[in-house]
Amino acid sequence: MKIKVLIFNSQLTSDGISKMISNYNSSFSNKVDTELMTFIVKNSIYISGKKVTTHVIGSTKNIFKRAKREYEILKNNKYDVIHVNGDYISRIIECMVAKVCGVKKIIIHSHNDGVGSNKWYKVFLNHLLKKLFDYLATDYLACSKGAAEWLFSRKVVKSKKYEIIPNGIDVEKFKFQEHIRKNIRNQYQVDNQFVIGFVGRISYQKNPLFLLDILKECKKIKKDTQLMIIGTGDLEEKMKEKIKDYHLEKNVIMVGVVSDVYRYYNAMDLFLLPSRYEGLGIVNIESQASGLPTIVSTNVPKEANVSNLIQYIPLEKPASYWAKQIMKSKKVERKDAYQEVINHQYDINSATKKLEKIYFHK
Repeated sequence: MKIKVLIFNSQLTSDGISKMISNYNSSFSNKVDTELMTFIVKNSIYISGKKVTTHVIGSTKNIFKRAKREYEILKNNKYDVIHVNGDYISRIIECMVAKVCGVKKIIIHSHNDGVGSNKWYKVFLNHLLKKLFDYLATDYLACSKGAAEWLFSRKVVKSKKYEIIPNGIDVEKFKFQEHIRKNIRNQYQVDNQFVIGFVGRISYQKNPLFLLDILKECKKIKKDTQLMIIGTGDLEEKMKEKIKDYHLEKNVIMVGVVSDVYRYYNAMDLFLLPSRYEGLGIVNIESQASGLPTIVSTNVPKEANVSNLIQYIPLEKPASYWAKQIMKSKKVERKDAYQEVINHQYDINSATKKLEKIYFHK
């Protein structure tokens, strides 16, 4: 028996949810026929080299126009399952449209544990309206306990009606390879320098400006410290300004968005993620799979701890404290954590089997 699944995310870009969707799409069995629905596409998503049918709604802020377009897509295509990914209460619209269209299985999948303190009204609305999912969704998925508590009602959380789905990665790709390390370090002329890595959106959530405060302190201890940033975002210009203010032009490598990010972990000596909030932070799983010492804020869920390579530091600690801990971690030898990642079920094959089982369950 074959099923037709519509996977929704508000955008298909280089963010963690898009990466997760791409990973799953590449690993589904031939019993699952997937299509995508989104507002914006910046990167195409492929299955085994073939482009997936993608329904692009456009970035309209008019809720009624959006709902009308979604209704047309769902009504014309007869899906067995809709898998709605998100981190905010506005995903109720997709669930409502699916309910009206008679989709039998409506999955809401939470990927974050907040929206940031600068969005207090969103926090209020989320708390006020999240109970509506109780009447719309048939299944509740989350990447961590914190993500479930953020988006789902107390009733769903207390009854443990939700299921934790690991954000699976192709673990084999992230295994450390010395020859790739040498090639990339040679390309960026950092052969003998200490390279701190960051992968993610340059946005409020990821706290990217604090990275530069930490780098500034690291330089006081070890002058040849480099910061390699992979990603882009709305704070990129502010980051470039701060790099100039701190005279760090020779110490920051802004790589941008790359399709082969797994190669770049090889070039790093340590991975750093001082996030303000996280549902999981799939990049932490990737960094550990690559054997990298990984330092994160205490806002990163404990579910991200899949090896003894990870260290948690409160954001209340000053940049100088972070820098000292980084220099201590510099002495940690790179190790193969490949099997540990698999044991925690973060490899894409076991994660896909788990998700497919949910799709087919009636």
